[in-house]
Amino acid sequence: MDVSGNIAEATFYTEFGFDTVRDEFRKTFGDIEDRLTIIEQGIEEVNIDAIKTNVQRLQDEVKTNTQKLEEQLSSIEREVKEVDTETIETDIQKLEVSLGSFSEAFRSRLDDLERNVNTQISGITNLLWTAIALAVISIVISVSAVIVLLRRLR
Repeated sequence: MDVSGNIAEATFYTEFGFDTVRDEFRKTFGDIEDRLTIIEQGIEEVNIDAIKTNVQRLQDEVKTNTQKLEEQLSSIEREVKEVDTETIETDIQKLEVSLGSFSEAFRSRLDDLERNVNTQISGITNLLWTAIALAVISIVISVSAVIVLLRRLR
């Protein structure tokens, strides 16, 4: 019997002691650490720098190819004076078709990269929300365990 008149049974301390609470806390935090490690590994696999490098490489390719096409167009314009107009118009049409095909392919590649980046950002966001949810759940469980323990100790 304690000072307030409450009777505490000895079996409580042997069946549900401080070691049990400590072990439960360790287990809960161990589970959280394992899940956070998995989330961190998922985040590390996303390589935003590689995506940026690919986008930069594509932009450089476009710039280079655009310069080449402009040079070809300039060359054709110079030759217009020497060659008949009909041949030049045919060559210009061919270049326009090539430029159109190149632009479509480039737009398609950029769209693919943008979708890939958006998908990876969405995945990272989901992983972060999962980590936050797990942390909140862990805190709620920990606080609940402490409240139960304190109630039993009274």
